[in-house]
Amino acid sequence: MACQTIGYALAQAASSGDTLQVAAGTYTEQLTINKSVVVQGAGSASTIIQAPAVLASNPAISPGSGGQLTAIVFVTGVATNATMKDLQVRGPGPSSSGSIGCGVFVGGNAKFTLDSTRITAIRDQPLANSQNGGGVRFGAPGTGQVGSGQVLNSVIDDFQKNGVTVSNTGSNVTVRGNTITGTMPPPTIAQNGVQISSGAVALVEDNTVSNLQCSTSNPACGLDAAWSIGVLLSSAGNGTQIINNRISRADGNLYAVGSGGQSYLVSDNQFSDAVYVNVTAGGIALNMANNRLSGAPVGLFAAGSSTPTTVTLSGGNLITGASKQGIRTVTSNGAQPVSVSGSRNQFYGNETGADNPAQAPAITLDLPCNWWGSYTGPINSDNPLGLGNSVSSGITYLNWAIDNTSFNCIGNPLRNEQLTHPPVPVPFNAPWALFGSALALAGIGGVYCAAGGTETHAKNLFKRAPRGPLAQDIFDSPVQMTLIRFFGANVLRVASAVGVLLGTVGIFKSHQGARLSSS
Repeated sequence: MACQTIGYALAQAASSGDTLQVAAGTYTEQLTINKSVVVQGAGSASTIIQAPAVLASNPAISPGSGGQLTAIVFVTGVATNATMKDLQVRGPGPSSSGSIGCGVFVGGNAKFTLDSTRITAIRDQPLANSQNGGGVRFGAPGTGQVGSGQVLNSVIDDFQKNGVTVSNTGSNVTVRGNTITGTMPPPTIAQNGVQISSGAVALVEDNTVSNLQCSTSNPACGLDAAWSIGVLLSSAGNGTQIINNRISRADGNLYAVGSGGQSYLVSDNQFSDAVYVNVTAGGIALNMANNRLSGAPVGLFAAGSSTPTTVTLSGGNLITGASKQGIRTVTSNGAQPVSVSGSRNQFYGNETGADNPAQAPAITLDLPCNWWGSYTGPINSDNPLGLGNSVSSGITYLNWAIDNTSFNCIGNPLRNEQLTHPPVPVPFNAPWALFGSALALAGIGGVYCAAGGTETHAKNLFKRAPRGPLAQDIFDSPVQMTLIRFFGANVLRVASAVGVLLGTVGIFKSHQGARLSSS
């Protein structure tokens, strides 16, 4: 039976499972779906559900008041399991402020699948700074609404506040295969591409989310003010997963915060070109694997909160192209501990690899067995020969990976010294000229190494260097040498062919055997 409006066809649907075939055309109406039906359009460019000039409000919709409590499509009913596909839901609202709530709102414990649909222009006319205008919303804690389902293979653009919102404990939604695009040039409102909040759980997978920026012409926006976010987890429920997405050009590409120690999985994503930070974590446990974070002032930012902040880099993560810090941590008085840990990741091409302004237990960065851009490891005061990304003090990085393929984790400062300045062997009882020239050949920071035997030179040796040579194997046997002075030298004495680092000394004296002098 042919019907003039979609609403009339919905009213005539005889039973659950009916499919309503909607022909190409523009249908100016509000819809309520409270049956388990399929609303099938002729294509997202052909079948259009247009917001009418007057939108009726619905007290179940939240947040806001007046025109903000509206939706073009309202899905409700605990027995409802409906699908809408291959059409378009289009705004805008009828006025310049607070005139439209959502394109689609799902509540009343309904289940709803949105597939291959475009949701567009869900905003005031023109786009305003009011906190309304969301493309698709499931659930609302303010009115006790819960909604679940799927948003699949759809395009969501030209919205005012959020592209997709999943909110309230009990709401559970899969958001997969969508293209969600914010407004450019940046508007004066802090938009979000996807928001999971207030205990809701979601799988956000294989989406492209981009262009979520808040104009700094609004004094409420900026580095120390409001941000637009690609994917926002605001006290989302445990088990929320962010997998295999491409999230770019937002003020913050992923922003995950909470106050109950919630745990989230973030894997196989590409986060790029954020205005401020690619990934932010605070007050939650974030498990990250196989992500690429590139091209932002800060790659990963872990901040102290009222509950502990734990970021586990479980391997395969790459942080590169950060103009400030690859990993940055901060805390404040009264905040719970911050921990960032993990191995078999890569940090290179950043201005600073990792920065820790505080010491444990306030902040702990435990990052062994990672690649820092060079086999010599990160630049650090304790690793003067490091050529990789720098790390600040208070960061565990030893046994770094000397390659980024097999992750052979044997890197340490002594190995660098030995590779950079290999030993210069001199046999015992060699002519004095050979003995002296070997020290000269070793050079600044070099190594003098003598094989076993008895050295018979009765000479005083003097060697000055900013770091000094490393004297190795000299005094393992009785020697006849008056005095050897290595100013600021690191002296390595070998006993039973096992090296033991004895530290930095000013004078090394020997009579029959070796002993150290502190003078």
